[in-house]
Amino acid sequence: MKHFVNVHDPRLPLWGPYNKDFGGLSHVADPDLGLRFDLIVAPGVYRNKILLPNAMYDSGYHPTEAAPDLTYFSHRHQIEWKDQVFCDISFSELSESSRLIRCEAVNRTDSLQSLTVHFIASMQAYNRLHKLNGADPLRVSRVTLPEGAYWVDALDYSDIYYEDKSMNTAMISGGLLRGEVRGHGFVSGSGITFGHHPNDKISYNVNVNGTIEQASMVVRYKSSHLQGAVIRVTWTNGYGFKRKAAFILEGIDTLGTVNVPIGQLPAGAYQVSFCAEQNSQELWLDGFVLTRSSETSQIDFTEIMPSFVPERLPGPTPDSIVLKYSNSDVYYGLKWTAEPVDFREVQHYPLDEFMRVHSRRNATKTYVGNGLGHFTDIYFRPVNVAPRSSRILYGMVFSGTKEDVLLQLTDFQADEAECERLYTIKKQRAVDPLSNSTGSYYRFSQQRLRATTLQNIVYPIYLRRSYIRHFTPGRFWDSLYTWDSGFIGIGFCDIDIERASDVLNAYVTEPGDRHASFIHHGSIVPVQHYLYMELWNRTRSMELLAFFYPRLKQYYMFYAGHAEGSLMRQLRSQLLNPFAYFYNSGGWDDYPAQEYVHHNKLSAKTAPVVTTAHAIRIAKILKMAAYQLGNLESDIQIYESDIAAWTDALQQYSWDEQSGYFAYVLHNEQGEPYGILKHPDGDNYNKGLDGIQPLIAGAVTTIQERRMLDHLSDPGRLWSDVGISTVDQSAPYYRHDGYWNGSVWMPHQWFIWKALLDAGFGQLAEKIATTALNVWKRSVEETYNTAEHFIIETGKGAGWHHFGGLSSPVLNWFAALYRPGTVTAGFDTWITDVRFAPYHAQADIRLIKYSSKQGLLLVVLAEGTEYRAEADGTPLQTRTLHAGTIEITLPALEWSGTVSIRTAH
Repeated sequence: MKHFVNVHDPRLPLWGPYNKDFGGLSHVADPDLGLRFDLIVAPGVYRNKILLPNAMYDSGYHPTEAAPDLTYFSHRHQIEWKDQVFCDISFSELSESSRLIRCEAVNRTDSLQSLTVHFIASMQAYNRLHKLNGADPLRVSRVTLPEGAYWVDALDYSDIYYEDKSMNTAMISGGLLRGEVRGHGFVSGSGITFGHHPNDKISYNVNVNGTIEQASMVVRYKSSHLQGAVIRVTWTNGYGFKRKAAFILEGIDTLGTVNVPIGQLPAGAYQVSFCAEQNSQELWLDGFVLTRSSETSQIDFTEIMPSFVPERLPGPTPDSIVLKYSNSDVYYGLKWTAEPVDFREVQHYPLDEFMRVHSRRNATKTYVGNGLGHFTDIYFRPVNVAPRSSRILYGMVFSGTKEDVLLQLTDFQADEAECERLYTIKKQRAVDPLSNSTGSYYRFSQQRLRATTLQNIVYPIYLRRSYIRHFTPGRFWDSLYTWDSGFIGIGFCDIDIERASDVLNAYVTEPGDRHASFIHHGSIVPVQHYLYMELWNRTRSMELLAFFYPRLKQYYMFYAGHAEGSLMRQLRSQLLNPFAYFYNSGGWDDYPAQEYVHHNKLSAKTAPVVTTAHAIRIAKILKMAAYQLGNLESDIQIYESDIAAWTDALQQYSWDEQSGYFAYVLHNEQGEPYGILKHPDGDNYNKGLDGIQPLIAGAVTTIQERRMLDHLSDPGRLWSDVGISTVDQSAPYYRHDGYWNGSVWMPHQWFIWKALLDAGFGQLAEKIATTALNVWKRSVEETYNTAEHFIIETGKGAGWHHFGGLSSPVLNWFAALYRPGTVTAGFDTWITDVRFAPYHAQADIRLIKYSSKQGLLLVVLAEGTEYRAEADGTPLQTRTLHAGTIEITLPALEWSGTVSIRTAH
């Protein structure tokens, strides 16, 4: 595993499947500006249609394979459903700066097929708008300064204070800095919101190299609502120097400047502080220039209008071209080994509908639309494929300086045989869902989910003054999603540990970070802590444990309400409430109790169960990590105190004996609990997944556990033919047509599955995993899509068509049941060492069990024999689930020791 550093961008090559809107190949052209070069490769039917691999809807293309490091990935484009006429397109690494493109058009019909292939190149920038709303690439300003002048960007503050306490908390969502706003015209693309309340204050450290006799500050700002707002600025240097000035800002709709004379300014280090006066209104600061008063007229701010029309240069050979875009230093060279091509241009954005409408105009070379985008189309046509045969076309793309690209285009002389050899080598890197023979039944559906999850990565995503590549649940969500990404990482644990740790690293911040205790967007479900434990149990890496522990402790301290400014623990019951930060407590958008609370404006005074339950569990996870790391007794005391307080609060206020579910707890204006949330018919409004969350925390009595297990296994309540229903099907508020209400999702089933291993209920745990694998297999093989959720009434997959994210537990269930070398336990079992014999013929597993319950351990070994297990010489009960897969019942006590597995004879 590579050494950890505190970065949010994954450790991947600059070339990859990073396009937000289409399948294909992309290159990070400029990481500072967020520029991305795209090469969409699309098949079509000659003089009929083009089949663009649009990721925004089910367009007939499907990810098929991917290497964990994305040096190889592929798609299949269905031209005639289902696998009658199709095109398999792959992208393979040639070098760090080049990729091989392979297009295999396959005809399984008895008719000649006349097809086309398109290489469509473009440069794209960070888009401020949601992709469905059109093009709005961010326009930054370039500042021109007099010699010796200083530009201080608004984001470079040393300290910031807001009267609004909610803005001073370490919970700035979306990866922004405190006070940061994004917008056109700012020099860095961002400004600082300031002055909404009197006494708002922001400070900067400025080093002045030489004395300025008559200095001026030129402050750049905008606000359409200001009416003579007064801002005071103070310069101090720590040696008694103090200079004050005040200036008035008037309302302007666009960025403008105000000149603030400072007087003589000796050389030295200064703190510059801005403070809003009484009755100020909100404004946006871009920054300020420090210069001589006589030279302020030489300051110029020019908004840069992005241009994406390339200069098209001839390549060194007839089968090559070079593209150079004015806003990037990178040259791109393309080459191909097929018959001659046509070149076409499309001057329009968005591409899809416009190009499909006009694709039949074969004689046209330039397609003029709204001019908001530019695409270069290298058009192979016709590509005739005989009946029951296939044809392969190859292309290459190179990046670098002009000299480098021309040299690569000249030197790469590989014929088709060599191209096929290079492709075959890279294809071997694709993740293969290895398993025992019984697991081969699921291989196709597993392969599609692996490929989709790996290829659901987009660029650019803005985070912390940089642009990153980011694994997302699906390309529609080209943004951060905290709980979804936690499950992406858990899924990656059974694909590639480096990718899993990259995903965790993206969402943690440096200890002491003043902007955010963790990277937050969306539902506050702390899945990152579960990912942390999964990574430990697979790697037993002390480096990983030590690196992430202080970051996840910081995350925890905010989540638990200990961090300054956290609003999570405002209620006197000690129950946690996440609704100050997001409407969604458990990721379940239309969960009935949650909807009722918001509709009736009760969110500030109502505690769901899920938030507190997961707080208990992640406190237990961090407690185990603290024991492993050692000398963290004070941390352990915090966790133990919290666990006890929250467990008591759930038992005292939330348990509903009548329904057998935990309930939402209502509080009065003083924050005192006074009852539970009930439906108008008197029933507990929380009969569903939220109502059984303490089972996951291990915070239930034996009687409560039995009642919840009865709900889980009852086909009239939580169990259905496709898995666990989000809402009890007997509840008066259950719906068959909801998004979560009436559907089965994978993530909370994963939590419950792990909890059942803790509690010793192996048959129900196995039923959950096997049902999910079968439902997934049936859906993928029927549609080739990877579904978001499954509708109980029909059993059909629904939602986003190329979904990874919350569906990724399917990868974990497959590994836990079928992949040799996999060891799986519940949340209360901490694995400290795993040693398999060659070919997984036997195993020794050292572990610490932090629960007195009769927990279970799943181990997948070589098939073809029976196994026995013992704990430090004492035989243990085992159950064979599949050939090579055994379930081991652990001692019913807190215990540390070694489980040894040997052949039974």
